[in-house]
Amino acid sequence: MWARMFAASGRINRWQTHRFRRTREWALIRRTVRPGAAILDAGCGFGEWVCFLAERGYHAEGLDFSSELITRLRATYPLLTWQHGDVTSMPYEAGTFDAVISWGVIEHDENGPGQALREFRRVLKPRGVAIVTVPIDSPAQRRAADYLYHRGAAPQAFFQYFMTAEELSSHVVAAGFEVIDQGVLPNAVLQLLSPRLAARLHGVSFRLVNLVVSTCLSWMPRYCVMRYCVARNPSA
Repeated sequence: MWARMFAASGRINRWQTHRFRRTREWALIRRTVRPGAAILDAGCGFGEWVCFLAERGYHAEGLDFSSELITRLRATYPLLTWQHGDVTSMPYEAGTFDAVISWGVIEHDENGPGQALREFRRVLKPRGVAIVTVPIDSPAQRRAADYLYHRGAAPQAFFQYFMTAEELSSHVVAAGFEVIDQGVLPNAVLQLLSPRLAARLHGVSFRLVNLVVSTCLSWMPRYCVMRYCVARNPSA
C-alpha cells in the first residue's frame, strides 16, 4: 500500500523544502539535534526528510520496510544512504546515530510500539535523541475513523493505534528513554473537521479544502491529527 501511495513521488522540490522549513518537526530537530549529526529517518517513505536534512549538513539516511521504495530511492538519490529493513529489528550497530526521527510509524505494529522504541534506543549514542509522532487519541479522531473506515461490511485488518499523551510517554519511558518534550503538531485535517465532506471530495477539490482547513484551524488541537514526543537516551 505504501509503495503504491508513494509511486507518484518525485524528487524533493522547492515547495516541499519551503513547507518542511515551516514545520514543527524541523523546529524540534533544530532545537535538539546539533548540526552535522548522524540522523536516521526510520520509516522514511520516499525520503524527503532525508534529502531535506542532508541539504542542511546532517549525515542523514533512511530506512524503510518496502524494498520497492528503497530500490526507487537508491535510483533517485544515489548519493544518499538507504537501507531496507524493519524498525523493530534494524540493520545497524548499537550506538550508530545521534538522532532517530520517525513520523507516523510506530503506531502500525499491532504488538505495540515497544519493540521499535527499544530499537531506536539501541542504535542511538548515549544522550542521543529520538523524535516520534503518532496519531492523537481524541473523540474527533475516533469519529472520523468510524465514519471513513468502519462503515462497510468487509472485515477490517489492524492498521494503527491512536495514543493519548500519557500512553505515548509511558511507552517511551518503558523503552528506557527520558521524555524531554511532547505536544501536538499543528496539522489540522479535513477528516477530523468533517468526515462526511472528506469522504465526498476527491483530487484537487479535496486538497484545496484540506489546505484551507490546515491554514485556518491548525491552532485548534481538536482538529489536529498527530502528537509528538522527544526523548533522550540516558545511557552512559
